[in-house]
Amino acid sequence: MVDYSKRDALELSDDSDIEVHPNVDKRTFIQAKQHQIHMERQQRKRQIQALQHESAVNDALLQRLHVLAASLESQRDGSASNHSNLSPAEVAFQTAMRMLATIIDEVTKALDEKQTEKHPRYEAFTQELGIHVRKIQDLQAELARKLGTLELQDANKIASESYHVGFDSSYVNKTKPGDATKQETKRIRASPAAKLFAQIPASNYRASRDYLLSHPEVLQNESKSDGLFIEAYYVMLDQNDEKRAWQYVHKPLLLQYTRMLGHDGVALFFKCITTPGYQAHEVFEKDVAERFQKIRSMAKRDSQERSGGVEQAPPTSSEDEEMRKARKIFEQFSPEMRAALESGSLDEVNGVLAEMVVSEAEKMVGLLNETGCLSIEEDIIDATTEEGKRHLLEIEMDAIAHAHPTGSTV
Repeated sequence: MVDYSKRDALELSDDSDIEVHPNVDKRTFIQAKQHQIHMERQQRKRQIQALQHESAVNDALLQRLHVLAASLESQRDGSASNHSNLSPAEVAFQTAMRMLATIIDEVTKALDEKQTEKHPRYEAFTQELGIHVRKIQDLQAELARKLGTLELQDANKIASESYHVGFDSSYVNKTKPGDATKQETKRIRASPAAKLFAQIPASNYRASRDYLLSHPEVLQNESKSDGLFIEAYYVMLDQNDEKRAWQYVHKPLLLQYTRMLGHDGVALFFKCITTPGYQAHEVFEKDVAERFQKIRSMAKRDSQERSGGVEQAPPTSSEDEEMRKARKIFEQFSPEMRAALESGSLDEVNGVLAEMVVSEAEKMVGLLNETGCLSIEEDIIDATTEEGKRHLLEIEMDAIAHAHPTGSTV
């Protein structure tokens, strides 16, 4: 069954699909209806703005009244000579701003009408002031109720101005067949501008700031800048160049911090990072060091896999309790799987897994992970192919790139 209830909220003044009496001109009626809707809408907006302004003024006034009351309370604890030399009105004018004059005059007038004696006058003055504070607080509650009602009415109306253009172009690129597959197997790379940014020495924050101000696209394109983490991995894996790898970790993390600080992130980040006395520099450098260490460990691990592989069976004799448990599970494997693991060849392990049904293979992968015989993802990924290796690398790099920074508040 079709639900038409949401149409009740429509308030489109240019809607001409309406029925009128035969004796009434339809065009004239529509124009009058449009005018009425526009007038009601504008009046509602003016009321909302007026209530918001009045509420803001009352908030400021309440703050000043509280300051005044606190000042009078402290004056009451003073010497009797101070009370005799200064009238409550004089003390009030010394403490409050000129905008409180009206309320002070009203309170003073009320005390004069009650013929309050001079010495108890401070106590009476404070009490009268509290009455005015409560009146303003009650008024604020009423304003909040009215404002909430008007805002609810305004939100429930779907007006033409509520709509916005989703696409400002009449042409939309169509995805060509095969593009998705190519994109999945393509290595994520940093943009040329991001690579140039990474060449700036990590300690030269002035040059980094100037580069970002002249190349804002580096800050806007998050995926291309995060590609520097991938570059850091390959620099460590292929060249073991820690200095360049540090640069490739330092710069994308700098961009992440800058994005988190909002619209003025560039100015705010570099101000905090270069100002003496701030801990921002220490926190940021610690975060860079942790990310760099993770990438260096990954590169070292994968380098070892290149040279000989890490697939191995648990030792037969070990004093470690975990290793004994792993060996016990290993002995329950099929002879084919035990032989593949003892050979140290990932090809042999994949060959045995290929002979299994999917459910058994997934269970076996879990056991291999548990025993430490093979370190791969829960989903079965053929790490002997370039695509499989790239998939594993992207998963790990994504975890590093999007880890919550240790210094999220610079």
